[in-house]
Amino acid sequence: MPTVSPSSLLTLAVSLALSAGAAADPTLLKVSGSIRGPDGGWDYVSLDTVTNRLYVARSYGVMAVDLANNKVTPVLIKGNHVHGVLPLPGGTMVSTNDDSSTATLFKAEDGVVLASFHTGRKPDAIAYEGKTGLVAVMNSKDGTVILIDPVKQTEVGRITVGGTLEFAEGDGQGRVFVNVKDHNELAVLDIAGRNVAARYMLPQCDSPTGLALDTPAKIALATCENAKAVALSTEDGHVIATLPIGDGPDAAILDAKKKRFLIPCGGNGVLTIIGEKPDGTLTVDGTIPTAKGARTGAIDPATGKLYLPTADFEARKPGDWQGAIVPGSFRILVLSERRSATAAPTRASDDSGFKRPGTSLRMTNAKQGSPATAQGVPIGLDFMLTLHNANGQTKIIGDADPIKMHRGQPFTLRLGARRHGDPPAFHWAALQRSEQPSLEVPRNVAHEL
Repeated sequence: MPTVSPSSLLTLAVSLALSAGAAADPTLLKVSGSIRGPDGGWDYVSLDTVTNRLYVARSYGVMAVDLANNKVTPVLIKGNHVHGVLPLPGGTMVSTNDDSSTATLFKAEDGVVLASFHTGRKPDAIAYEGKTGLVAVMNSKDGTVILIDPVKQTEVGRITVGGTLEFAEGDGQGRVFVNVKDHNELAVLDIAGRNVAARYMLPQCDSPTGLALDTPAKIALATCENAKAVALSTEDGHVIATLPIGDGPDAAILDAKKKRFLIPCGGNGVLTIIGEKPDGTLTVDGTIPTAKGARTGAIDPATGKLYLPTADFEARKPGDWQGAIVPGSFRILVLSERRSATAAPTRASDDSGFKRPGTSLRMTNAKQGSPATAQGVPIGLDFMLTLHNANGQTKIIGDADPIKMHRGQPFTLRLGARRHGDPPAFHWAALQRSEQPSLEVPRNVAHEL
C-alpha cells in the first residue's frame, strides 16, 4: 500500500488537468509577435549567433534585424534580387544576386564589400563547409557550384552537378548536400575533391526545395512541393521516413535542442513539426498556424524563437505565380515557445510558496508564490482529492493527512484554476488553449493508479 503525499497529488492534479491541452499542442509554439520591414520580395533567412542579428535576403539587398531590440536595418548592403545570405566565421557574410549573376563577400557589421564573384546563372542558395572552410554557391539555372575561399577572398573551384539546384547545407565533414529540384534527388558534393560523390533519389518527392541536416543523427530531410518531407540517411541515402507536411514549403529548419525539424509551408500558412524519436524514427508532432507566404525562416538556438518572413498578397493575375505584395504588409513573424505548466511543477511544501490551510479537509485557493509557467500568468489552484472505496464509501483527504491507497483504487481530483484577482473557477484548459480565460465550473479528473 503506497503512501503518497498531498503535495505529489497536487503535482499530479496539475499534470492530469493540463494533459488534454498538452496532447493537442505538443509543440508548444505560437506566433507571439512580428517585426515590420520595407516592402519587397524576400527569400532565404539566416541568423548569426555571434552578432545576434537576423538577415533576410530581399529583392533590393540584405535586410538585418538586431534581435536584442528588433531594430531593423532596411538595407545592410544593396543587391540585385538577392536569394541567399549567409554569415561566415570571422565576421563576414556572402549574398547571392540573381539579376547580376554575382556573389558578394562583405563585412557583417557594416556591409562594406570585400569582394565580388561572377557565378553561374541564377545564383541561389549558399552553404558553408566547415572542414575545408569554403563557401559553396548554388547556381540554380545551370547546375554548377562555385567554391569561394572567404579568407583569401578568391574563387577556388567549380563543380558541375547538373539540373536545377535548390537549397544546400554543409555537414562540417567535407561534404555539401544540395537538392536537385528537377531530378528529385539529393546530390552529395565532395568539396575537397571538387566532384559529386553520390546522388540519392528522393522517392515520392516532387521538386525538393528546403533541406536540413542533423549531422550527428546522420539525417538529411528534404521538403517537397507535393506536400511531403523525405528523410534520408546521409551515409548511404536509404529512406528513413516519408511524411505529410503543409503546402508550399521552401525551407527545413533544424531545432537541434528539441531534436526536431521545423518546416514553414507558405502555401496554406502552417508550420509542420517533425520530431526525432529515441529509436531513430521520425513523426509529425504537430502543425502550427502561421500565415500564407511564410515559407522560409531561421531559428535562434539560444531562445528557441523562430523567424518567418511573409506578407499579404493581392489576387493573382493570369500567368503570374503569385499576386502582388500588398503595400506595407511585409513582416517577420516571431514564433515563441509556450512553456508548459507541467514543465516545472511546484510542490506544496513549506518553502514552495503554497500557504497550507491547516487541517482543513479541502485544499482550496492554494496560492502559488511563483508565476505559473503556462502563458506566463500567475494562477491560483482549487484542488480536492477524494478516494473511492470498494464498499461505495468515499473519503476526502485533508491537507495534512497521509494518502494511503491500494493499487487500482480509483480517486477523483477536482481541480480549478484562476488568475489571481479573478473570480474562482478559471477553466484549466484556458491556460494552454486561450489568451482569454473562460469561466466555468472546475472539471473533475478521474484516474486509477
